Amino acid sequence: MIVLVNGKIADPDSTLISPLDRGFLYGDGCFETLRVAGGRPIELEAHLDRLAGSAETLRIPLFAHWSRLQLSEQILAAIQHDGGDSAIIRLSVSRGRAHRPGLSPRLAEGQPTVTIIVIPHQPLAASQYRRGISAIVSRYRRIPAECIPVEAKATHYLPGILATAEAEEAGADEAIMLDIHGQVAETTVANLFWCAGGTLFTPDPSTGLLPGITRRAILELASEAGFSVHEVCAPALALASADEIFITKTSVGVLSITRLDRIAVGAGVQGPVSAELLRRYLARYRISLEATE
Repeated sequence: MIVLVNGKIADPDSTLISPLDRGFLYGDGCFETLRVAGGRPIELEAHLDRLAGSAETLRIPLFAHWSRLQLSEQILAAIQHDGGDSAIIRLSVSRGRAHRPGLSPRLAEGQPTVTIIVIPHQPLAASQYRRGISAIVSRYRRIPAECIPVEAKATHYLPGILATAEAEEAGADEAIMLDIHGQVAETTVANLFWCAGGTLFTPDPSTGLLPGITRRAILELASEAGFSVHEVCAPALALASADEIFITKTSVGVLSITRLDRIAVGAGVQGPVSAELLRRYLARYRISLEATE
């Protein structure tokens, strides 16, 4: 694992970030998660675009202290230092150190804290994609856009953490979260799609979901493949009649949910729609799967 703090290589076991850093005190920050395949960061510019938007929405003066080029160069340097072909990058930005605790952003002094973590990544095997994962519908709800704007990928993830713990306690791999009106929104860390009667559905952004970069790619690939896709506000009951359910996120691309609340979804294995979209996703980004069982 490679760690950079404010542009400098750091030891993750001894790196010191101030206890007055607002990211630690209040979750006052934003982040991006990128995938490296073949030594290349996938959709780097799109991730930097979203990071810039998040920082602006949260009023974090990121680019008053760091240029976009500097961030790109640091990411590429960290990938080169890591030396692996496959990795996950966590790029985090906090408002920085404050001179005392308190909610006012004006208490922050100096520059934002920027950390880059490069973690070696073992892609899922083809057999794992065929098996899929299990999920529950969580009792914890997605924070509405009126509280945290959906365009900000903020570091405050407590509802997702609680929903993840709930899923783990139920023996499931993931949790589907509803909005405050009971409409399907997303999972703890991924966007959601389902297929019913040959039509693809995905939650409408009005549910408070974070519109993912992988989600956007899958919408494009679905259109290229001739699938009809509808963004909808739908209750959790809509998932009960789905032929396929799958998630989209940076680290896996397209991954089927084959059991929901302990009940098989469709045939209980990866379906043909998610398999086709995964094939197209892997081809677009030149990612290879391991064929091991």
